[in-house]
Amino acid sequence: MACFGWAGAGAGQFRQWRSWLPDEVDLMAARLPGREDRLREHSYSAMEPLVHALADDFEARTDFVFFGHCMGAVVAYELAHALRRRGERLPAALFVSSAAPGRVAADPPGTDIRAELRGVGMVPEEVLDDPVLFEMLRPAVAADFGVVAGYRHVRREALPIPVVAFRAQDDDTDMAGWAAETAAGFEAAVLPGTNLFPIGTWQGLASAVAERGMAAVP
Repeated sequence: MACFGWAGAGAGQFRQWRSWLPDEVDLMAARLPGREDRLREHSYSAMEPLVHALADDFEARTDFVFFGHCMGAVVAYELAHALRRRGERLPAALFVSSAAPGRVAADPPGTDIRAELRGVGMVPEEVLDDPVLFEMLRPAVAADFGVVAGYRHVRREALPIPVVAFRAQDDDTDMAGWAAETAAGFEAAVLPGTNLFPIGTWQGLASAVAERGMAAVP
């Protein structure tokens, strides 16, 4: 399972998933420039070069699935299209949560980065309140916000893989738009939780993704 996180997220945000997933699920997570051990690298601020770089680096020796959360949902979707254009192996399924292709362009983030992060509960309060830690995080988040704000969804031939779209029960994101992006079956799944699945509520989401991922990859 290859995972793609929300704006500002690194690979470490998925570390806890390993304790929730069955042993037979191999977990990978995208570590984008500008965070963690790539902190000194410049972050991408547009979707196309970001996805191009991911496609260059992506290598799968066995069957796999994609999972993307929020911004990562659209990154995973665009990467699947990039792999198809290159004639490379596609994921067995695409799992997305808390984002819809059209909404990303229509509802870009605001300009107060700290307030945006505090409002969705995806970054610990102690990081947001620590000037040093927040300043380390801020450039990557700002660049990712640029990716989101500049993204324009373009309708293409539907992907030949199933898509499962997850949302929290009190999230009004219209996930039904994903149905048009697949020619192999669509499921809209509503799970207990609050808007955008804050980190503390991720265990149920991880379990639901793993269950469907194992079914997609025999």
